[in-house]
Amino acid sequence: IGGIRLINTGHWVTNNYFYKLRADEFRAPLAIMNGIPKSPLNRYNQVTDAVIAHNTWVDCQSPWHISVGANLESAGVLPPSEIRSERPERTLVANNLIVNTQPDPEPIRAYDKVDGIRFESNLIDNGGEESPAGLQG
Repeated sequence: IGGIRLINTGHWVTNNYFYKLRADEFRAPLAIMNGIPKSPLNRYNQVTDAVIAHNTWVDCQSPWHISVGANLESAGVLPPSEIRSERPERTLVANNLIVNTQPDPEPIRAYDKVDGIRFESNLIDNGGEESPAGLQG
């Protein structure tokens, strides 16, 4: 069972509790998508001006998936209307908590660069393992 998939602009994901979700990529506990340039509104528009704050993930498998659907390597075989190359921009991920009773080898999975996302004051208790660098902002 998945969680929240972010596409398009201006979304706020706040004050949610996610428990033992086990899906990945498009159905991950939190899937922040890459967008398709010049996409119609019913497709994958770039994630911009989003806020993900004050949420808790407990024992979820790889809870954060960032730039999901990045498929630039397929540009030679797919039409331009199917290439998800626009990374999230002006997105804030702040004051969130990830708690795992058993270590998760990949609590955060990025499929592309994450330079358009600002991470601030997030905490990870990964079953006693050290948290990934860069989450504090």
